[in-house]
Amino acid sequence: MILREICNNNTAVELKEIAKNNGLSGYSKMKKAELVELVSDHLGNYDTIEDTLLLASDLELNCFEKICKGEVDTLPEDAKDYVFFFMRGYLNINNKREVSVA
Repeated sequence: MILREICNNNTAVELKEIAKNNGLSGYSKMKKAELVELVSDHLGNYDTIEDTLLLASDLELNCFEKICKGEVDTLPEDAKDYVFFFMRGYLNINNKREVSVA
């Protein structure tokens, strides 16, 4: 699934939170379609990805790598290890507590 489709599965409120967590501006009055475009363009930008990976701790990077490989247990006590990438919109957690890469 492409990033734009994944972003479209989020609500406008969730997209605004992702925009806020990524330091974006001008999103507060945008409609959902505009938010999908803004957030997906930002998250898919090479510089954004590079900056995010450089800012992540070793533990966060290890967890992200495991998630990418499908080798992750989604236990509630491990949630803190996913927060960095989740807050930036690179991870999704569904209602079954399954973590996936956006």
